[in-house]
Amino acid sequence: MKKLGWFPFLVACWLSFLAPTPAHACTAPCTKAQIATDIATNWPDNTSGGITPALLRATVLELVNSYIDANGGSSFTCPSNQFLLAIATLSTYSCAQVTLANIAAGAGTDNVVGYWSSTVLSAQAVPNCATALVYSTSTHLWGCNVGGGTGSVTAGGGGIVPTSGGPATLFVEQMNPGGRITLASGVPVMTADQAGAVTIWYAPYVGKYVPIYDGTNMELHQFTASDSDITGLSISLGSNWAANTLYDFFITLNGGVVTFCSGPGWTTSTAGAGLRSQSLATFKGLQVNAGSMTCRLNNTTTITTPIDQGTYVGTCITNASTGQIDFKFGSAASGGGPAVAGCWNMYNQVPGAFVVQDSKATWTCASGGFGPTDASTSNRISAVNGFANSAIDALYQERTDATTGNFVLLGIGVNSTTGPGSKGSSGLIVGVVASTTAPLKAIPPAIGFNFYQALEDASTTLTCEGGGTSEVLQATWWW
Repeated sequence: MKKLGWFPFLVACWLSFLAPTPAHACTAPCTKAQIATDIATNWPDNTSGGITPALLRATVLELVNSYIDANGGSSFTCPSNQFLLAIATLSTYSCAQVTLANIAAGAGTDNVVGYWSSTVLSAQAVPNCATALVYSTSTHLWGCNVGGGTGSVTAGGGGIVPTSGGPATLFVEQMNPGGRITLASGVPVMTADQAGAVTIWYAPYVGKYVPIYDGTNMELHQFTASDSDITGLSISLGSNWAANTLYDFFITLNGGVVTFCSGPGWTTSTAGAGLRSQSLATFKGLQVNAGSMTCRLNNTTTITTPIDQGTYVGTCITNASTGQIDFKFGSAASGGGPAVAGCWNMYNQVPGAFVVQDSKATWTCASGGFGPTDASTSNRISAVNGFANSAIDALYQERTDATTGNFVLLGIGVNSTTGPGSKGSSGLIVGVVASTTAPLKAIPPAIGFNFYQALEDASTTLTCEGGGTSEVLQATWWW
């Protein structure tokens, strides 16, 4: 047999040169589009080209190397608070946290997560619930209920926003402001005189929240800096608070911040004839500003408070000096130590005892008609009444040397120094006795500023007695 020598080797080399080389479009891992391109290139139809084991092997390896082998221990895994967002390749994926924008439904439909006014769910905050969380399909809101009904509340902006619902729901407008106006820092109920105060506070008393309307919802806002804050909010007064003028005070929002501010001065602050320049209105059960107003934060800064967005909390009157307020419980002094309740609270009122005495031993009684006791207008109690709902209980007592056949009439004049008038009271002293007037009891005063003057009228020239014990004008006033 003839030996072939090196010829078969040459043929084998030539054939291997003619065999097509696998065309790889990508390096694993590959995308779906890249693999499809390789298949089209390496596996042509059977009318042209050829399919070789090498080409088939290359393409299959691409497929094998391009997917995750779950049986081998790998898997698509996202954190517990995320979901699988996309699979870029068979081995590349991404996760994302669920947001409202990821959720869609038909417009005008209810779902377990809320209500769609459009195809995208809008934000809906929910408060902490001590009882069952209930969704109302009538209001499209969540709510906390202890029983039946579909009441609901939402939380936002540091407050609680009520909507509507069953008897178990507590509305914000059912919650009164929790503080009190005071002239003493950290003392919501003053027990000591404050003369010429130049700072006014709104201090926490029964709570630290105030309902405030923000133009959309009535919200319950905390007005203290912390749970242990006892001073609350304050205003430093100045020359822009005119003398002898009534001012209303409000809690409002200034750029989302809870703010204490003073409304404009009253048009009329005359005793018994008060007239506001900025009217109040009832809104959701609370007293608020009836129109847009300028509200003063301090002597140099004002803000504009839109209609209904200032919660009225009380009224004060300045004394004879600009930017000063008095609150005095009365004292014993020659001619009388006047009492002045210069501030009045709309909410959380407490009774105050005001006592005025004339320390002068004796004086000639007024006669020929009622006149101020001891000819002094300091024998009086003055008080502010921001809303005509506070009645006053008062009485006046005096001693005289009236002889048989003579007498002294005593009276309490309401905004009058010449007689008790229809709202005042009077009593009769006959002989050398101490007597009280018919008490001035539960008489609602006019809105604004009022005074209660001790009066006397002797039938002849007589001596009236004081000395800090025989004569006294006293009143109980809720402020």
